[in-house]
Amino acid sequence: MTRLRRPDSISTSFCISPCSIFVTGTDTGVGKTVVAAALLRALVGAGYRAIGMKPVAAGMAIGETVHADARALIHAGNVKAPIADVSPFAFALPIAPELAARIEGATIDLDRIAAAYARLAALADAIEPATKALESEARGAKSMSR
Repeated sequence: MTRLRRPDSISTSFCISPCSIFVTGTDTGVGKTVVAAALLRALVGAGYRAIGMKPVAAGMAIGETVHADARALIHAGNVKAPIADVSPFAFALPIAPELAARIEGATIDLDRIAAAYARLAALADAIEPATKALESEARGAKSMSR
C-alpha cells in the first residue's frame, strides 16, 4: 500500500517557465482571487516574474476604473502591464459576466482575451488567470456552435 506524505512546504518547482495556472470556482466569493494572489506571491517569492489576469470582471464599484480582483492580482504579482491586458473586460453590473456584457451592449471576445494573455505571457515566467468567466464563455461558445 502506497502512503501519501504531506509536503513540509509548498514547492513552486512545478512552474517550468513560462507556465500558467488557472484558478476557477463555482461561485462568487469562494476565494478564487485570494488563492490566485497567494499563488502569485509564492511565485514572486521563489524568484519568478509573475502576473495575474482577470480576463472578465463584473461588479465594478461606482467610480472604480480597475476591478477590485484585478487590483489584488496586480498587487500580488511583480510584472507591470497595461490594465487592458490584465483585465480586458470589466462590467459595472454585479451579475454573471456574460449577462453584464449583454446588458451593456458588449461582446466578450475570446480572441481579445487570448491576445491579452499572449502579451502578458511574453512579460512573465508565470501567469495566473483567475476567473470562472472564461469557463462559462467557453461553454457558451460551444453551445452556440452546436
